[in-house]
Amino acid sequence: MLGIAAGLSVSAMNAFFLKRRVGMIADAALREGSKRKGMGFGSRIAMVLLLAMYALKNPDVMNLPAALAGSMVMPFLLLAAAIAQTIKENSSGKG
Repeated sequence: MLGIAAGLSVSAMNAFFLKRRVGMIADAALREGSKRKGMGFGSRIAMVLLLAMYALKNPDVMNLPAALAGSMVMPFLLLAAAIAQTIKENSSGKG
């Protein structure tokens, strides 16, 4: 149970960091000037790797497959939400 919870929390943090990063890139594109470099992808991968290392080091506390499965849930939920939103917008009386 702890593996799924930890994986879901890492997945949610990764989604938040990705949202923040996309917003920063959009702001930089509007300003056409400063390009901010960062550790976007690296930090998201590092969080999953830390989770996996902890689960591998302490198998009595956290289940590794559950933790990794939980860390991959948020992208699929966001994809499903985006598809549902697109279907809703396309079928809102236009046509």
